[in-house]
Amino acid sequence: MGHPLVGDSVYGRPSFPRGATPALRDELEHFSRQALHAHKLEFDHPISGRLVEVSVRPPPDFRALTEALRRDAREIDSD
Repeated sequence: MGHPLVGDSVYGRPSFPRGATPALRDELEHFSRQALHAHKLEFDHPISGRLVEVSVRPPPDFRALTEALRRDAREIDSD
């Protein structure tokens, strides 16, 4: 579709948002995997049929990337 995930080495290519700060560029360059995380998953258990819900916080590297994106957006908004 032309919108790869950050860190997608198969379909993506290294690129930066226009006007990205050096800090954000550094965070994006060193993110070593796809930026994909499911906060919550729900599914019917295949044997019992009961609804199973699994929820987990994003891992530290994902949270750091998210915060870098937020900081960058605030800096752009303040210009």
